[in-house]
Amino acid sequence: MKIALSILAASSLLLTTGCAELQEIAEEHKAEQAAEEAKKNRIRNLDIDQPIANLSVEAISEEFEANSVMAENKYMNQPVELTGYIGSIDDSLFDEKNVSIIITGGEYSFSSVSCSKPRSAPEVRELRKGIRVAVRGVVTSEEMGVGLSRCKFWLFSEDRWIGGDQEKTEEKSQTQQTSKDQSLQRSFNNRQEESTDRNDNNELERGKARFDSLTTIDSAIYVIQEWVEAMSNNDTQRAFKYMTGAAERMYDPAFFRQFERVNISNLTVDSVSGSFINLSGIMTFVYPDGSVQKETRTFTLFSKDGSTVVTNTEFGKVVDPRN
Repeated sequence: MKIALSILAASSLLLTTGCAELQEIAEEHKAEQAAEEAKKNRIRNLDIDQPIANLSVEAISEEFEANSVMAENKYMNQPVELTGYIGSIDDSLFDEKNVSIIITGGEYSFSSVSCSKPRSAPEVRELRKGIRVAVRGVVTSEEMGVGLSRCKFWLFSEDRWIGGDQEKTEEKSQTQQTSKDQSLQRSFNNRQEESTDRNDNNELERGKARFDSLTTIDSAIYVIQEWVEAMSNNDTQRAFKYMTGAAERMYDPAFFRQFERVNISNLTVDSVSGSFINLSGIMTFVYPDGSVQKETRTFTLFSKDGSTVVTNTEFGKVVDPRN
């Protein structure tokens, strides 16, 4: 009888202990679910139009490869903007309802990031392999390469966003462009007003042509200044808006990240031929340690119908070497 009572007591103790452990496990699971839901809500509420970093696909991949712990601390669950090329648009391996969009560093690059989108998303219909894009999204994984969520894509070839809050983005872009246009228009109008005081009709015609030319030159100088400032600030999306052709192919965001700042000064017009304007100036490169190097550089710009872009740039010589 005593043996039976002992067995019953032991069984009751085990049952009580087991229930306590199960309750503890259930509470831990509930806490993990709450934490995961809080993280998802935070990611959903992040403003992806305020990225903490603007860099290339290769650059962020290199950071994760060099030190994944530090890169994760820096980028995980944060909005970023990355530039690269569409590598593929294909079915997700583990989710037949979604499509995986791979963005690479280029044709011969092994660096890539990925973003999953529903099959009905406009990105799936409009993106094509090989086109250059900027992608904004939140870094949410890095086990199998950097993974983004809530992605939207900037098409450089069409100057527009796909996905995301497109109306808000387009409104902001339109406001910025209107401000630039108004500034250039004021410059043009001021010169026209100066010309109205002249009475000679022939002089007026010659003056108008000269004012038009000056406005184009002012626009070219403005574009170079904005372009250099964007590259100095590592704002790749903005920088790409001001260039095309050889200038675009030569642009390397990683090169500008080694400097504290870069600026352009002493811009002068070398020649004007049709729609092409050639200028030269001095580029100043300021390193993080405070040292400075100055170089001469030439710029070729194309201007037509009020739009001006940098098509090429060439190094001249070092006029003030780094100390």
